[in-house]
Amino acid sequence: MSTFRSLMVNYSYIHRGRYNAHFTFNSKDLMDISSLIVTYSDVADGYRVEYMCKLDRHSKIYDWINSRDKVAMVTLQVSRPVGNTDLPNPTHEMPFILSDFLDERGVKGMALAGDHPVPEILETSDVSEFSGKVTAFWAKNEVITQLVSRLATDFIVLYCLYGIAYPDAIRLVTPVPVQQTSALMRLLKGIMTDFTKWDLKLLEVTDYQMEYVMEE
Repeated sequence: MSTFRSLMVNYSYIHRGRYNAHFTFNSKDLMDISSLIVTYSDVADGYRVEYMCKLDRHSKIYDWINSRDKVAMVTLQVSRPVGNTDLPNPTHEMPFILSDFLDERGVKGMALAGDHPVPEILETSDVSEFSGKVTAFWAKNEVITQLVSRLATDFIVLYCLYGIAYPDAIRLVTPVPVQQTSALMRLLKGIMTDFTKWDLKLLEVTDYQMEYVMEE
């Protein structure tokens, strides 16, 4: 299923002996993905689809997650340590979403197609548009790839990474289980130590239940 350009695995986990995976995809792929799900329905005992529906608001995912496991929203900023990086250049910004899928090309991501190219700071490859509305890409910025890789290595649950890319900075928001915020802080310290050519800042940690607003 990872061959579908619009499909992104948001998170996966093992609970009571069952492997669970949550993914989102563009509605244009619905028929093909539905067919694939049915085709491989006999690959393992206990295989089932728990829910599949159109998302009116992406936050509904986290309402469901938060009801099972309290979630904290962590905001980070990655920038080059040159000049004043406290206020990213707002002349061009690109909201995007990253999955936890990492290979030699980088981390799989998507954004709404726009009039401007994807900011170079993401260090993208295999950039393509589909449906005239969505841009798919692979981000190979070393801080992003290390973040995704080390989250997996340290068994920190990565539900998804949301972000805004500017010409000179990247802001990332990721929900993590409250119990794992300390482990995330230690992980971030390791990245800061190993990649000194980047300026990595922790901007905000909030409870998901609070009204969340990213300051511009």
